[in-house]
Amino acid sequence: MNKLIAILVMMAIPAFFINAGNVVMNTDTETISANETISINISYSEGYASIVEQMPYLHIAGYPMLPYKVKTYVFPAGSIVKSIAAKPEKIEKISLKEKIKPAPEPVTTGKESVVREGPVYSKDEFYPQKWYDYSIKAGIKDGKHVIFV
Repeated sequence: MNKLIAILVMMAIPAFFINAGNVVMNTDTETISANETISINISYSEGYASIVEQMPYLHIAGYPMLPYKVKTYVFPAGSIVKSIAAKPEKIEKISLKEKIKPAPEPVTTGKESVVREGPVYSKDEFYPQKWYDYSIKAGIKDGKHVIFV
């Protein structure tokens, strides 16, 4: 009896692997275009330039305070996001009279914040180094399980 079970198991294993080769996965590719023109308002004070926008700002002490835009895409649960790419277009060079104001050091209540230029100000490189960043999370929206990008 044990020999019969072992033989049946041995026969089932190759059949499983043969059938596994016939699995077809459906894939879709979607390109999402977000063509937006953003006008930039610049103000000058205390020897620095500030970009005045109604958006959140990067706040890393000693680094330039730059506005950023958040865009959230929602996909059905089970979606697999294989790659994400952003291609900046229509890049314009803007000359400033002063450096962009650095973010102040974090302080506790009642203390005065100090603004110091960080190491990025003495380097000859772009900041931030990437045009975009993203994270992939799962959650619930309108009672349905979804993927947030």
